[in-house]
Order: sequence, then C-alpha cells, then structure tokens
Amino acid sequence: MITDRTDDRRAAFGHVLRAVVPCLAALTCLMITGGCSMQTDASVNHTDAPPDFALNVLVVGPPDEANPLRKTSRYLLESNRTLRAIRGSRATNLTFPPIARRLGRSDVNSLARLVARHHLMAEPTSPLAEVADDGNGKRAVLYELEITAHGRVHRYRTTPPESPPTIRLVAELARLADR
Repeated sequence: MITDRTDDRRAAFGHVLRAVVPCLAALTCLMITGGCSMQTDASVNHTDAPPDFALNVLVVGPPDEANPLRKTSRYLLESNRTLRAIRGSRATNLTFPPIARRLGRSDVNSLARLVARHHLMAEPTSPLAEVADDGNGKRAVLYELEITAHGRVHRYRTTPPESPPTIRLVAELARLADR
C-alpha cells in the first residue's frame, strides 16, 4: 500500500515536471536574449540616446577623394555630445581628431535612433572587409565602426555596398561635422 502511494506521487510529480520544465526553459531563453526588453520600431523612433552613446567611425579610402563617404576620415562622437572629425591622410585610429562641434541633444538622438532602427549594434563584420582592392584598380572603401550604447560596445567592419545603413550613418556624421 505504501509503495502504491509513492509511485502515484512520483507519477504526478513527473507530469508536473514535464509541464513546467519547457516553460522555465522558455523564460530563461527570453531573459538571456533580452526578449522582454526588445524595442519595437515605433518605440525606437521616439527614444532618446542612452547617456553612454558614443561612436568611433573610421573611413579608410583614398585620402584625396572628394566624396566624404569614400574619403579617408575619422568621426568620433563622445558621450558628452562632442563631435570630432578629421579627413585626409592624417585620419587614422591613432589620431585624436579636433573638435568639429558640440551636437544638440536632438542630433545625438537622431544618430542613436538610426543605429537602433537599423540594428547596427548587431551588424556583422563583412567578409569583403578584408579586400584592399575594389576590382577596378581603385582602393576599396572600408568602414570600421565602434558603437557604444547601454553599457555595450560593438565593433564591426564593412564596405559601403554591403551596409547601406552604415553609409547613412557616415553621411549624417559628415553632414554634422560640416555644419
């Protein structure tokens, strides 16, 4: 008689366990991947830049190029909203650019929304980012980015044809630096 009750309890516990484990696994996955905190496109369009939002963008291209999207340049947006920019052969990751201007909060928010809307914090490094020649005898343009937001830093390298959103970001930084 005692054995039958123990077996009944074990069977009941097994049924409960089989029902609860998948739910716990799903909740754990959501917590790990941030599924509960994911923003919708509508909320991305109305959010402010996080206090630690910063950009470090290096454009590696011909230094004598007239097009700012192809010309060797470096744009550095600091978390205090200071935009630094340098163009030409002196623009490297080792060069600290001079101040171009201090951006308004709306400009920084616009840049942060562009990064969020186009998922640039998850942009992968392009397989073509290591190619030094574009195939036409010209030096290929390469974008190297470092984006800081919400305590995370994301780095990637890409080429203009492979990431139109990165082109938009570089164009906006060039526009803001020239204003």
